[in-house]
Amino acid sequence: MTLSPSRTLIGIDRFSSGFVKDKLGEDMARIVRQHAIASTAASVASAVPGAGTVACVAAQTAIVYTMYVRMNAHLGIRLRKNIVKSVASAVIANIATNAVTVIGGIAASAVLSMIPGVGSAASAIVMCSVSYATVMIAGLVYAKTLSALAKSKRGIESMTEDELKKAVKEELTKRDINKDIKAFAKEYRTEKQKGTFEKAEAVELEAM
Repeated sequence: MTLSPSRTLIGIDRFSSGFVKDKLGEDMARIVRQHAIASTAASVASAVPGAGTVACVAAQTAIVYTMYVRMNAHLGIRLRKNIVKSVASAVIANIATNAVTVIGGIAASAVLSMIPGVGSAASAIVMCSVSYATVMIAGLVYAKTLSALAKSKRGIESMTEDELKKAVKEELTKRDINKDIKAFAKEYRTEKQKGTFEKAEAVELEAM
């Protein structure tokens, strides 16, 4: 298994030069970006009064799970779905628990959603940018984990659930999650204004 270092994740180098070192193949980058964009539609529900953030987190987990399944398939990695689901859930929980920006964004959205009109619109933008950032980080970290494991010649398909979750967590701890979120959230807002996401390919979620 080889992750080509020839291209960076689409768009990252334009908005956050610190990510340039995190290079993935073009096809892998496309998978990650596609699912990050798809997650923004699900996150809008959190901007509706009474919907809460639980639905958003569940939707993000489903998106990340689907993304991981497709990343594995692209790389020819066969992992049991329950392991992939567990890793996806752990990554989302880790980002939400340890990133002050994520928690602050969710809190801001909850407050803004109680304000009619402009408040709801602003809340939607907040949640979409945070959701996009979360999935981008989840994809980046997973790809980095698979690459590191391949280079170490560890048998990824023979790893236990706990071993794989530990490996992903190690990659997460290497990153400045708050800095990552700010960079990706900025990317979302900029690209949204340009209309870049309007023709994004839809994502059909994998059954969990």
